[in-house]
Amino acid sequence: MIFLKVAWQNMMKHRRRTALIIFSTGLSVAVILFVAGMVEGFKVNFFRNMLQQSGHLQLLPQGQEEALNPYDLELLLDNPDELVEAVQQRDGIKTAEKILTFGAMLLAEEKNLTIAGAGTHPDSLFFEKAREGIYAGDFLAEENGLAISRNIAGLLHVELGDPVVVLVEDSSGSPWYMEYPVTGLFETDSRDFDEMYFFINHSQAEELLYIPGQTREIRVLLDDKEKAPYLADNLTGRPPFQDACEIKEWHEIHGSYLVLLRMFDVFIVFINIFTIIVAATVITNSILMNIFERAREHGTLRAIGMKRSQIFGLIMTEGFLQGLAGSLLGLMIGIPLVLYFQAYGMNWGAITESFGVGRTFNFAFSPQYAFSSLAAGVLIACGGSLYAGLISVRMSIMDSLRAV
Repeated sequence: MIFLKVAWQNMMKHRRRTALIIFSTGLSVAVILFVAGMVEGFKVNFFRNMLQQSGHLQLLPQGQEEALNPYDLELLLDNPDELVEAVQQRDGIKTAEKILTFGAMLLAEEKNLTIAGAGTHPDSLFFEKAREGIYAGDFLAEENGLAISRNIAGLLHVELGDPVVVLVEDSSGSPWYMEYPVTGLFETDSRDFDEMYFFINHSQAEELLYIPGQTREIRVLLDDKEKAPYLADNLTGRPPFQDACEIKEWHEIHGSYLVLLRMFDVFIVFINIFTIIVAATVITNSILMNIFERAREHGTLRAIGMKRSQIFGLIMTEGFLQGLAGSLLGLMIGIPLVLYFQAYGMNWGAITESFGVGRTFNFAFSPQYAFSSLAAGVLIACGGSLYAGLISVRMSIMDSLRAV
């Protein structure tokens, strides 16, 4: 207790130096927490966007994985409604939807654009980004209509209500076209997504491609993504799935991305180590300057009878108090920042868009990271005090008294 009282008095006596140490520690902790929230947010957004569009399970036609043409109309699922109903009877299923993707060309007067089409449903969860990005009209509210992005509308020089011709090669191998009005315009935070697809109702896509009662794939969302491997094994080889389709769970679908994420985790470890080293350097330097400035004071205390161990204990106590105060200050700065960017996101432009998380992504706050940052700040301050304390107590009384 006496160390706490004396340490507190010394901190009040040297307010400027104490304030500098507390500020250095607080800034370091805020940076550590900010980086942790940004990295965790990137990973959370990456998984959410990746799995929200692809699903946790995909039911694909046999041979789809080896197909040279992903839009080959000979690779389709027959009786998809029966498969969807069988999947939805399982526990833990959030939704199972038919998705019909195909290659097409959009024509509007003298403009044309080659693009992929997606036959889906007005309330599809897999293209929720497009549904929520609607700024004019509705997302497939009308049976005979299509939804395109602002970018595509600009390239074709069309607006809401204008007709667009969709040209495809149907299941017979013949060119076929139908005209649809633009009934929905959307814009998301990802230019790549906006220019990837246009959307029509699944029934219209079946009619356009002349494949009644068929679809390209069935995507499934689960309440818990970790149950995907178990459900895939449970469905494979059982009626009506045997010989009708291949079942892929998200680990298989996104295997290359998962490898990239593991590499990213290793990279983040080095980023964190570098951040901690920089923080430790700044904090330790401030503590060393504080201790060296008070060398004569410590020499006087030893001259009147205070032991080396007591001087060392006093230095460590001051370091702990300064580290704790600075870490709490860092949390007061860092937590509101992380929560703000968790709510409103940060725009990184094309840097993050190339990773599939859009131009803007939200941070993620974790109490675990807050506690880790607090502990890191205190430990760094104590480590700096340990180093400074060892140097101080190794000095002789005469050297300490002669210090300037």
